[in-house]
Amino acid sequence: MGYMPMLSFSALFGVMMAPAVAVLMTSLIVRLFEHHSSKNGLTERSLFRSGLAEPLTESKIS
Repeated sequence: MGYMPMLSFSALFGVMMAPAVAVLMTSLIVRLFEHHSSKNGLTERSLFRSGLAEPLTESKIS
């Protein structure tokens, strides 16, 4: 029974840190993808110019 408070503190810490870790990992993955894409000449602007990515319009949203 003496270990219960430490278990709950560590569980609380893990629950509180999980979203922050997820955001940091997502940000890192996005930055790496953008860096890799820009080295290949694929940028967001070039994708829109080539028509591979089409901008959202109100008709597409609704």
